[in-house]
Amino acid sequence: MKHLFKIFALLLTLSACSSNDDGNVEKKQNGDAQQDTVALALPEAGTLLTSGQQQYVMPLNEFSTNLYKLSAKNGSDFVMSPLSIALVLGMANGDKDGEGTKALASMLCMPEANGQTLNELFATIIKQTPTIDEQVTLEIANNLSHAPYAALNASHVDVLQKYYDASVFELDLNSQEGRDSVDHWCNEKTHGLIPKIVPTPTASLDFLFTNVIYLKAMWTKQFDKANTRRLYFIPEDGEQKMVSMMASLDTIGYYEQDSFQAIRLPFGNGKFGMTILLPRQQTKLNDLTTQLSAEQLQALAFTEEAVDIHLPSFVSESTLEPLPILSQLGADKFIDSFNAAVIEMVQKAKIIVNEEGAEAAAATAMAIESEAIGDTNVPQPKIFNANHPFLYYISEKTTGTIFFIGQYCGQ
Repeated sequence: MKHLFKIFALLLTLSACSSNDDGNVEKKQNGDAQQDTVALALPEAGTLLTSGQQQYVMPLNEFSTNLYKLSAKNGSDFVMSPLSIALVLGMANGDKDGEGTKALASMLCMPEANGQTLNELFATIIKQTPTIDEQVTLEIANNLSHAPYAALNASHVDVLQKYYDASVFELDLNSQEGRDSVDHWCNEKTHGLIPKIVPTPTASLDFLFTNVIYLKAMWTKQFDKANTRRLYFIPEDGEQKMVSMMASLDTIGYYEQDSFQAIRLPFGNGKFGMTILLPRQQTKLNDLTTQLSAEQLQALAFTEEAVDIHLPSFVSESTLEPLPILSQLGADKFIDSFNAAVIEMVQKAKIIVNEEGAEAAAATAMAIESEAIGDTNVPQPKIFNANHPFLYYISEKTTGTIFFIGQYCGQ
């Protein structure tokens, strides 16, 4: 049987306390960012989210798995960041708290949340998760670009700067020069992984909300390059192909059941890690994906085991137009709440996995035309040979939010 190799990349949210202190905002325009100098208070020791915020981690992850299942295609490599999409939608919602916010909260699987709750949750993720591990580079950047003639709602801008640390640019988005300015910002924030994100407008482009998430993390225990070999990978719907297969024998978190095996490879101090779900030979990746849920991922009960790991090094990149997919999750009611026409929404994502660690980036842009805004006595190691389709996700141990989700199919 031919096999398919799928990959998930998820970064999970973290438990933290936040405060919403006011502060002075220095505004610059014509290409310079408006920056909010206010930061949330440092979290209490051992926490990231308040108990109230923690209850929304599972629903937010459920949104991520739902979006992934509707977006990924059988047999093709794929990577995405549902969190990046959620942050763009949160920025577009801003200080609203009516029917549109209810629709957004429902789409994010947290119908009880209001606008303030969403903004505070996203603010904590943006401001606190990058501080969890000094050995892991996690950067989250947001901006609103607007045409010079477009009317800005001051309270909306205040929300963007206070909760989303958003820059604000005044640009002619209908000119190539204006769009190039945003692309330059995206290229810089993704460290060159995503050089362009702005869609070519089909109508007058007044507002552009953009989010970038960038991650670079070294394995806690790196793979030895001397052990990497060219070995066969077996897609479900394709001929065998040679890939660079990394190898390591290590004691790590391991879990198994009848339909799949799972391992968690830690980064840095162990708070962040990549979890890989490898279907058993008799299970197809799509069968595993269909059953995937945030509850299932949270229930993975890892135990420390000796594991003989074989894992391909790979590069995956994807482009996604999320609006039709989000419509299936209830986005139409949210978009209808705007006095605007959403012209286009696009996400680009890329991930690189090798012997040293992983590097990933996602950029999401939402364009709007709007009026306003061994020894037999020693246990033998488990064999984990990822030479066929598997799922993976990157997560932070303390809690559970999804930053990236994707698949690798050897194609």
